[in-house]
Amino acid sequence: MFGSLFNKNKIFDRKRPIFYEGIVSKEEYETILQMSEQECVRLGKIIYIQAGTIKVKSTQDGEEIAFHLDNLVRKCHHAEEQEWPTIIKNHFSRYPIDKSKAKFLAKDFGYARPYLKVLVRTIKDIPEGMVYQLDIPNTSSFLILDYDERFHFLMEKDIQEWSLSKKELFEIGLANISVEKIDIQEVLWADKYELFSFFSGDFSASFMLELAKNAPFSIGNYGAIVAIPTKGSAFVHPINTHTIEGFINAFDETFVNFHKEDEVPISECYYWYYNREFRIIETSRKDNKINIKLPRKLRMLME
Repeated sequence: MFGSLFNKNKIFDRKRPIFYEGIVSKEEYETILQMSEQECVRLGKIIYIQAGTIKVKSTQDGEEIAFHLDNLVRKCHHAEEQEWPTIIKNHFSRYPIDKSKAKFLAKDFGYARPYLKVLVRTIKDIPEGMVYQLDIPNTSSFLILDYDERFHFLMEKDIQEWSLSKKELFEIGLANISVEKIDIQEVLWADKYELFSFFSGDFSASFMLELAKNAPFSIGNYGAIVAIPTKGSAFVHPINTHTIEGFINAFDETFVNFHKEDEVPISECYYWYYNREFRIIETSRKDNKINIKLPRKLRMLME
């Protein structure tokens, strides 16, 4: 009997996860969680609360729905507390999902095609069967359908009737990303370093996946330094001369702040983009200084 009680308590753990330390206080997290629970009750029976995730058994069809609160917590962090009820209500108002539309899209790829996109995210525990591939180190590229103001992450079973390979589906998704509205600006950073910025609501990180196609003008003779701090921001410094260390030192504080303050951070790494591949540039930060170790191949090219 005591064992079952112990397990039950473990399933409902409302303590603030350690990874939200520095983002919201314990009391703020409890408030956000409580408001989220009130919205979830509208959708079904709450069966699990742990580590920033709420699972609900839907009253609509009995399926389990997992709500990961990370984006919501970060949204609340950037808003006044009196705005939280509206933010949280709007977050959950997109549910329940229109199952009939989802089934129709699964059967008719011609209808689904314009909604197919690729989304870059850093998700640690990827559910089994979710469709993704590894393109940029420390990130994952997910195949999604983008409709009804939310992203629908695709599972293997969702794409079975489309009779297309994963490679073909990712190519189509990336082609749709290439026509997304991205605000591209060229600036001279610190009055010295050529820099291209890429801003959008959700797809700047995804836009980087095919940088050679989408923005060839941003790539130098020796490739480019790419920084992708958030879902909606990316920065590219073309490499033509020995400017790499100087640029990274000049840009790093801004880069770190973008990553730290956004609702959906992507990567703290700098990448060397060359021949359509991303390689991590090893860095370490200490006492407001950054140490940089360039990939061996890049050092040889620059000699």
